[in-house]
Amino acid sequence: MLRAEKVKEFAKSHGADLVGIGSMDRFEGVPLQNDPRRIFPEVRSIIGLGFRIHNASIDDVNAPIILGEVGNLLEDNGYEAILCQDTSVRLGRGVRKRIEPGKPDFFLHFRIAATICGMGEIGLSNIFLSPEFGPHQKLAFILTDAPLEPDLLFEGKICDRCMMCSKECPAGAIDATKTVKITIAGREFEWGELDKEKCSASRYVCGARGCISACTTHLEQTGKITKHLQ
Repeated sequence: MLRAEKVKEFAKSHGADLVGIGSMDRFEGVPLQNDPRRIFPEVRSIIGLGFRIHNASIDDVNAPIILGEVGNLLEDNGYEAILCQDTSVRLGRGVRKRIEPGKPDFFLHFRIAATICGMGEIGLSNIFLSPEFGPHQKLAFILTDAPLEPDLLFEGKICDRCMMCSKECPAGAIDATKTVKITIAGREFEWGELDKEKCSASRYVCGARGCISACTTHLEQTGKITKHLQ
């Protein structure tokens, strides 16, 4: 039987900076369209991988290879592995394409998934924050029917609601006065309401540097993250 510790050790030995495992019951408090069981009823676990981002450089070469190696480990042990990475999302494939009637409408919410895997939390900015790198990691996931022991949810607090992300967003896309709330494993999580159209438009101008830079500076100055951006 494949154990969670072996999976995590394997992923880190192959280059993953962060690894977390979540159980499917934690999806019961999230929007239905973000629940993997809609397309994979047999799924038992979700494995989250994090890859450190250096100076806004996203490693789209090694990260998919490492993701594939972990998937191979699962399949070699007789389990299914569905690999999920956000390359197609960032390239705009299928954006605003309507789901055909009768087909499952499912989209894995990466920030919620990472929270479910115990890797950190979602900040007021809507950006996922880890205690190691703050907002500076690329995420990828594997859905599997392997019954792996889940990690505990992150117990600390990274985002202290300093509001700098909202103040520094050039598009004014983050509304710090309104929040979105969900429940995961009995715990309530919330983040600022985001105007997605304003956010998308501003990314062409600043690449989200306003909110991410402000967040990174604050977290480093307050000692909230253990690894500093290089």
